[in-house]
Amino acid sequence: MVVDFCHGFPLVMKALSPTVFLVVSLSLLTTGNLWGEIEARRVLLGNSGLSMALPPGWRNAEKAPDNQETFGAFQSQDRSSSLFLSSARASAQADMSQIMDSVVANFESAFIVNEVGEFKNGRLADSLAIFTTLEADLRSANGPNRMAFRFYLAVIDTGTSLTLVQASVQAPVNPAREKEVMAMIRSLVKVVTSPETPQPPPP
Repeated sequence: MVVDFCHGFPLVMKALSPTVFLVVSLSLLTTGNLWGEIEARRVLLGNSGLSMALPPGWRNAEKAPDNQETFGAFQSQDRSSSLFLSSARASAQADMSQIMDSVVANFESAFIVNEVGEFKNGRLADSLAIFTTLEADLRSANGPNRMAFRFYLAVIDTGTSLTLVQASVQAPVNPAREKEVMAMIRSLVKVVTSPETPQPPPP
């Protein structure tokens, strides 16, 4: 089985350093169920057909990969947490567990993985999805020191495409931040477009 996750895994490290990433369009909405009666931004994620709500303090990542596969890149105000969305590809024979196995294997080749959580099947954005967490250490670019992170990984199968969701929170994990990240992932929805008004035939 071949799974190509479009160089998504170094994104976590890129989220911690400085340039500008532009997401196609933003609108405001009130989300009392996620973050109280406050305004949260709902972001249209490129041409993916998905949108996601961002809590206060989250913004476009200062540095994001320059590729066509990544269609969402965000970071927290304190830059200790990030969330990336990208297109993924897998062989037609691969089931969701095999796809997530490949995601984990890519992490194990790039980082020092200490623990992998249970795989959980469910639905995100009204689509089949699989989710897990992963504890890993990243080597510092400035020396031998390591930075510990918890990753939140999901693969969404809309029936026509695969989306990889990759969020990270620096350890020790703040429960409030973890709740925030999970709420962002759960806020993913398909964008409903109005059908075009049919045009009358030419005379």
